[in-house]
Amino acid sequence: MKTSWHSDLASLAKVYLRARRLLCCALASALLLALCFEAAVGDPPSIALSDKKPKQDPALKGLPVTELSVDEAILHALNRLAYGPRPGDVERVKQMGLAKWIDQQLNPNSLTTRHSKHASKISRH
Repeated sequence: MKTSWHSDLASLAKVYLRARRLLCCALASALLLALCFEAAVGDPPSIALSDKKPKQDPALKGLPVTELSVDEAILHALNRLAYGPRPGDVERVKQMGLAKWIDQQLNPNSLTTRHSKHASKISRH
């Protein structure tokens, strides 16, 4: 009785190993064909798109901002260089350009005369 049980187990193991080898060969062939097909066809549109540089928004002209949107970059600058954004600040900075706004923050003498008049009124009182 033991011999039939062992022979059944041995034949089952042989079937399992054959099926496993066949599956491994099929997967290897599929991967090889996929690689050959991809190499032959290629993907020119994705290559062309990755070579193009995205057009920079005019509000960020001259700045090395690449990963932030315009609004995110302006909010970041307002939070870092001022006391945070006030109502209308984002739109005002967007119209004048972030580089110009940063220059004004770092060089207060470059502010317009309108700001100078307000500053002189404050200093007199």
